[in-house]
Amino acid sequence: MTVVNYSVQDILDIHTRLFVGVDWYRETLADRRLQDALIRQLMFSASVLAIEIPLGIMIALALPKEGRLTTGLLLLFAIPLLIPWNVVG
Repeated sequence: MTVVNYSVQDILDIHTRLFVGVDWYRETLADRRLQDALIRQLMFSASVLAIEIPLGIMIALALPKEGRLTTGLLLLFAIPLLIPWNVVG
């Protein structure tokens, strides 16, 4: 709640606070650079998903159903899930 409280106030010093309401939100959302960045991010995400989903389905269908190779491949695919997200970036 503190973050929301600070986001609508301009705190000049410990005793002086100026209520700005949603002006900063309005200014940020009207920024052309932010809008361009959002469009680029959505295009990047869509292109990554367009590659990842068919590739993942093809790999899953190509996996052998039984045998020692299956266990090794599943282990190899599961190892990246053990890496914490803060290490990834």
